[in-house]
Amino acid sequence: MQNAIFVRNATIKELERFLWMFYNEKYDDYSEASVEDWFTILRLSHDWGFEDIKSVALRYIKSKESEMTGDLVDRIMLYENHSLPKDTLVPLYMRLCVRNEFPTDEECEKLGPLCARAVQRAREELLRAFRGEMPTKKSDRTETLKAKGIIIEALNLKEPLSGSGAPETQTQAGSSSTATAPSANGSNGKPRGPSLTGDSSGTAASTSSSNPKGPQNVWSQRG
Repeated sequence: MQNAIFVRNATIKELERFLWMFYNEKYDDYSEASVEDWFTILRLSHDWGFEDIKSVALRYIKSKESEMTGDLVDRIMLYENHSLPKDTLVPLYMRLCVRNEFPTDEECEKLGPLCARAVQRAREELLRAFRGEMPTKKSDRTETLKAKGIIIEALNLKEPLSGSGAPETQTQAGSSSTATAPSANGSNGKPRGPSLTGDSSGTAASTSSSNPKGPQNVWSQRG
């Protein structure tokens, strides 16, 4: 299969959800996408460097917060379980760490022992850094950035420097290299529509750039 692109970090259904952002016939109307769909789109757009699509996904996730059940910790675990970018977790962990109340026993159980201890460590470091008081929304920019840095360090919320999940292109000789994806801002135009092959329940999708029309009705097989 010449010039095939192998996507290692998405199933076929997840890839279809992501590509729908390009082939949606209702321009600027993505209301039919569910919260689960937006989680998938957010994760893949972050992994593949589509910053504009990532911004759209974040905006729609925020607009659907009312559909998310549970409290702050439930939302944190929802984000964690969907492997969302760490920079989307920072504001949630900041709210948890700087509030006056320590996480309850139930919240600690949801977080797990390692994460609960990391939250406790972050709170202790914040109290030391701010002389016994937690930073608030009224804190100035310098104090906010300082608190953010403490929380990122304590909870290991730094983004990895390498290991991009970009798709790989399989060359004729059998060697692979990272594929150059079209820019999210359209600098390379819209991506050519892939021909999807394989079992939709699998863990990876293989695409070929021979079909210019793209997938049709990608929501009809949503699991």
